[in-house]
Amino acid sequence: MKSCFHKNIGYLVSATLLILVSIFSCNQKKENPIAQEYQELYTLFINAKKSSDKLAYSNTLLQKAKQEKDTAMILAGYRMFSVTYTDEKVLLYSDSIIALKKDKSDINYPAIAYEKKGDFFYAKRAYKLALDNYLQFAYYAKKHNQKQMISNANYNIGIIKRRTENLKEALELYQSNYTFTKQNKDKVSTRTYLNSITAIANVFNDMGEGDSASYYNKLGYKEAIRLKNERFRKHFAINQGISEYHCQKFKIAIDSIIKYIPHYENLNDYDKLSFAYYYIGEAYWKLNKKEIAITYFKKVDTAFEQMQSLFPKLQKAYVRLDEYYICLLYTSPSPRD
Repeated sequence: MKSCFHKNIGYLVSATLLILVSIFSCNQKKENPIAQEYQELYTLFINAKKSSDKLAYSNTLLQKAKQEKDTAMILAGYRMFSVTYTDEKVLLYSDSIIALKKDKSDINYPAIAYEKKGDFFYAKRAYKLALDNYLQFAYYAKKHNQKQMISNANYNIGIIKRRTENLKEALELYQSNYTFTKQNKDKVSTRTYLNSITAIANVFNDMGEGDSASYYNKLGYKEAIRLKNERFRKHFAINQGISEYHCQKFKIAIDSIIKYIPHYENLNDYDKLSFAYYYIGEAYWKLNKKEIAITYFKKVDTAFEQMQSLFPKLQKAYVRLDEYYICLLYTSPSPRD
């Protein structure tokens, strides 16, 4: 799910936090008027609601930094631009960071620039380019022993591995990510922690290992309740329905998944819905209720039309549709001459 089933950009280390780190890493004292001017621009940037305002503050800060030849602030300005733009300019400003820091890396740069490029390419479904950049992100994170960044890199690379059906590799990366978040629950966000659990459950479901997936779904469900996160509670509940399917409990799977369909339909969350429709269809197919199954496989196609993307596993819905209509073609009575 782009929220939970697969990649969640919001899972990553806060971009604004990293900008803040950059701004205060320039070794300027707080009472320094120049440093205070940068801080004021940064605060305006953070509080701005419109992208146009954020871009204006970014530009003011960057031009000031260039005039003063302040490299730390130039980097901050590039970073502010890269997290504000959503088009190819993301790459332009990320590459500007990389050009400045590739041979003079530190705890943040150029690692986070590579991560940002990876996110951009992932959103464009350019998975090979995304992976290349996430691997660079991991390289610099490891070089400077940035454990949270390493964990994030494992998660990101795991997403690509899962998307390309390298499930064992994805599982190893997700397990490493979960080990970190479990040990640092007081330091990472609730979203980061719960995402690390659902990632493992998702891969086990992809591998058809319902019992293993169920363990993590139940763990995540309990944790979501403890942390009062209703969004994840619903996710783990519907994901458990998929695990029931893999445990050959088809009626339970249908009941577990179908109750959440209206919720996700109201949200137009086609990512989650594509999985839900597919597994309901598969469960009905296994119960030999193929007419009902077909209605859900058609809904998978509707979800695809909305997203223009579909997880590889879900493409079997089209195989089922072909099987069904070919069977109808050959079993229907011939028209009279």
